[in-house]
Amino acid sequence: MSKQLIKDLVIDRVAGATSSGTTTIASTAVAMANHEGVIFLTTFGTGHASNYLKGQQGAASDGSDAVDLEGTRVQTQAGDTNFTTVLDIFRPTGAYVRCAAVRGSASTLEAMTAIRYNARKKPTDNDIADLIASVAVVSPAAGTP
Repeated sequence: MSKQLIKDLVIDRVAGATSSGTTTIASTAVAMANHEGVIFLTTFGTGHASNYLKGQQGAASDGSDAVDLEGTRVQTQAGDTNFTTVLDIFRPTGAYVRCAAVRGSASTLEAMTAIRYNARKKPTDNDIADLIASVAVVSPAAGTP
């Protein structure tokens, strides 16, 4: 394991932010061949009993055969605004995993992020043009960032 956590992770934006609506938003599926687990994060603009995040897996890279994963429902809290949900799926059995944000009640949705961890091949690179930039430093001195 690297001394810097970011070198042991792969961070991906798997869905962009959406305006208010009631449709289910499915993320892009991420390949799990090189990782033991994945964490999905997103923020619902409006908490409600019918708004939640869930995990899905399948064999197809496009998610076309994705099925729901038991026990993965992360419920928002009714009446809360800007409610962040976090789902950690460790050792899924499917080759590809994604999340789906179910909006039973009107809500905006911030971008969805997937963080794959426990990479078998390291180090990993997290710079994705126009989406993600990262910096890793060791014992930085005081000064200009």
